[in-house]
Amino acid sequence: GDAGCQALAATAPRLPELRRVEVWSNRVRDRGALALAGALATSCPHLEVVCAGVNWLSHAGLVGVAKRLGEEGRCPRLRELDVEQCWALDRRALADDMRRELGPGVEVEVGSQALGQLRLLALGIGLPAAGAACA
Repeated sequence: GDAGCQALAATAPRLPELRRVEVWSNRVRDRGALALAGALATSCPHLEVVCAGVNWLSHAGLVGVAKRLGEEGRCPRLRELDVEQCWALDRRALADDMRRELGPGVEVEVGSQALGQLRLLALGIGLPAAGAACA
């Protein structure tokens, strides 16, 4: 949950070579996800994959995660952020908002429509994970 994400966030500065983080199905809420995303963005430049699906994240929380990971190219190698089956219900609006925060040249995939280099796989509830690498 949030406590685990906050503990991982505290260790992130000692993990600069970290490439993959999985907090899949851990009852993570916005507070924990935002703390972890902020720490990863400032400490882990080699980060490639974040799997945070099946958690209790709101639309605002998911947009905040995207904003923190996308700030000033802090995670230049990030290619996948999997937030499948989180609580955000409006997948289209969520994808648009996350794309806006991640900036130009970022690929957002919602179902079969590709919208731009980072894939946000299976956003929202009930959308099948197209090749979800985090499952």
